[in-house]
Amino acid sequence: MAAILDEAPTVGLVFARRDVVLDEPDDPDAQAWSKRYATLHDAFGPLERVNNGEQLLERWLATFGASDFENWVAEPSATMLRRQPVERVGSFNPRVRQSFDIDLWLRLMAVGDVGFIDAPLVRFRHHTQSLTARMSRSHDDWLDRLWLFESLLSAPRFERHAPMLRTFRRQELVRVVRRQAGRLVRRRWDLSPLAEYLRYRIRDARG
Repeated sequence: MAAILDEAPTVGLVFARRDVVLDEPDDPDAQAWSKRYATLHDAFGPLERVNNGEQLLERWLATFGASDFENWVAEPSATMLRRQPVERVGSFNPRVRQSFDIDLWLRLMAVGDVGFIDAPLVRFRHHTQSLTARMSRSHDDWLDRLWLFESLLSAPRFERHAPMLRTFRRQELVRVVRRQAGRLVRRRWDLSPLAEYLRYRIRDARG
C-alpha cells in the first residue's frame, strides 16, 4: 500500500482484498454474509493498480438511492490513507454511527485517485459480537444515510452531485419517518436522534 502512495502522489486512498474468516462456518446466515460481502470491490468492475477517484465515486454514489447501500471498498483495516487529503476533507464523521468509513472513502475519492491491491492483505473476522452485528441488532445506525448525505453535501467537490444527493436525502427522509412511525407503534419512544437531525436541517436552512 505504501508503495502505491510513493509511486502515485495523486492517490489518497489505497485498499486491498481481504480474506473473510467465519466464526461459525456452518451457519447458513454466516455463509450468506460471506457470499455477499467477501469481495466488496467487485461492484466497481475491473480495477487497476491506480484508478481515477472521481470515476469510482460516480459509479458508487449512483447506487445510494436504493433502499440499502453497501461498502464497495473495505473496512479501515484494509485501507491506507494519505494524511494530506484526509486533513483536507476531514476525518471520520462522528454522527455517522456505522457507515463512517463509507462517508470518508467517498470524500477522499472526490479529491484524489484510488489505489487497489488485488491480493488479500488482511483477514476480516465475522462473528456475532462484532461492531457491525451489534449495530445491526440495536439499530443505532438508522439515521446513518441521512447524516452521510449531509456530510457529502457540505464536502468540497460535491457541488455537481448535489441535486442527486438532495433527491436521495428526500427519499431517505421519507423512509426514516415511516420506520420511526413503526417504532412509535411498538412503544419505542426515543425521538431524540431524529429531533437532533431535524434541528440540524433547520439550522442549515436558516444559515
